[in-house]
Amino acid sequence: MANLIGEKDVLLFSKTGRKVYVIEEKTIITPSAKDAAKAYGIEFSTDPCQQADSSRGNELNADLIYAAMKSLSDKGLLDDLFPEDRGC
Repeated sequence: MANLIGEKDVLLFSKTGRKVYVIEEKTIITPSAKDAAKAYGIEFSTDPCQQADSSRGNELNADLIYAAMKSLSDKGLLDDLFPEDRGC
């Protein structure tokens, strides 16, 4: 059975910030989904490697950086870089 991609699916996908929507070969894409994809600069691809490349993005994400730094700090891996007592 083929999957169906509608306009709502594209709108939800656009909120992820990715630009390549990876689909299965026999997926049916409605005309309104194609229009929405064009409006959001999204392309459809059957190549699963496209998804990995597009999810990286070219923008820095402050929330992701914060989460990574907090995780490192919670594990004590930044203690040498940011000592609490600097003796000032």
